[in-house]
Amino acid sequence: MNIFKALSMGKGRLNEENMSAMLGYLLSPRQPHGLGDLFLKRFLSTLNNFEGCNGRFNNVLDTKNPLEAEVLLEEPYSYLGKKWFVDLVIQIYTKGGSTLNDKNEVHRIIIENKIHSQSSNSIQLRSEFLAVLDDLKSQQAQNTTDITMVFLTPDITTGPLQSEFNTLLDSDLENHRKAWLKWTGDSSIISIIRSVLKDESIGNIDPISDYMRHTLKAFIRHVLDSQEELKNPSTIKSNDPGEIKEFILARMDDVLYRIEQYDSSTIRVYNVETQENEVALPMLKRINIELHLGLDTHFSSGQAKNTRHLGKEIIRCLKEQGKSESSSPT
Repeated sequence: MNIFKALSMGKGRLNEENMSAMLGYLLSPRQPHGLGDLFLKRFLSTLNNFEGCNGRFNNVLDTKNPLEAEVLLEEPYSYLGKKWFVDLVIQIYTKGGSTLNDKNEVHRIIIENKIHSQSSNSIQLRSEFLAVLDDLKSQQAQNTTDITMVFLTPDITTGPLQSEFNTLLDSDLENHRKAWLKWTGDSSIISIIRSVLKDESIGNIDPISDYMRHTLKAFIRHVLDSQEELKNPSTIKSNDPGEIKEFILARMDDVLYRIEQYDSSTIRVYNVETQENEVALPMLKRINIELHLGLDTHFSSGQAKNTRHLGKEIIRCLKEQGKSESSSPT
């Protein structure tokens, strides 16, 4: 049984947050996976060979000492009054100062993870960099901490993903760097995992537990299957709407509902209290009436609007009128 495949079924569908969490677990030397800092060092070695990052991490890799690093998930940063949640932050330290507890942050690696090209936001990577840069400046650490922006995506180099990566300019980066890393292919996350498994099998590294070995193999299979679905849309299950594009919260009779629009245009209405999906169209009509939105449920031709049309209009209307509890893009 592949545990990742099982968790991807039904309401437990894996998303970018789940994939980031698994990657963060492997990257953190503090987690009980039995790899220590091995995976992190191989990750840094891979980045070290990318154009623009040549030799960037030599100062922490050219040592036999264990890496001291902290891995953070969904870390909030602010830029121009807007909050951005970074998928993964890796902070790498070296000893410094007059006491044993003093340490200097020498690298801050920001990973923006995309598992679907449709979830790309043209300004996100650049805005996150500027937000992190502001954070370091506020700590007066910008002269000692190198920022590396890692754009982690499927093996796709065109369209919205290309636009988002290119929007972060060299003139923005100055002495900092960016790298476009893929989930699959050469010099990818999967190739790093495979290198660990291969070296363990021939005794080049310390043995890892059977459980961890099987987990890594299952994760490889899950990522490869997911990427194959992206290349061949016909293999995607008909009940899989894709990633949530945006959502908004609405309250009726003291019950909170989340109206979700997916990148496939599918609309779902989720009951936060019962944690169940409602029958969408009747619930949308009820929201329209009880929240006094005044939307016409029919086109001018007299044809009734379907779930997608009505749901999209309700999301827009709630945002414009400020009648929702809160809203957020994915």
